[in-house]
Amino acid sequence: MAYATSCRTDRPVSVLVTDIVRFKQVNDEFGRSRGDDALFEFSELLKLSR
Repeated sequence: MAYATSCRTDRPVSVLVTDIVRFKQVNDEFGRSRGDDALFEFSELLKLSR
């Protein structure tokens, strides 16, 4: 969807691939809900770094 919007509006799109160290350990130790919380917090940090 983002790519289609980019093509339609002639605006660039970016893709970020990252590896969150020990993320599987967080999921395994604290459960998927906490893992989801960690991903959400990470995404908030990325938004602040613009």
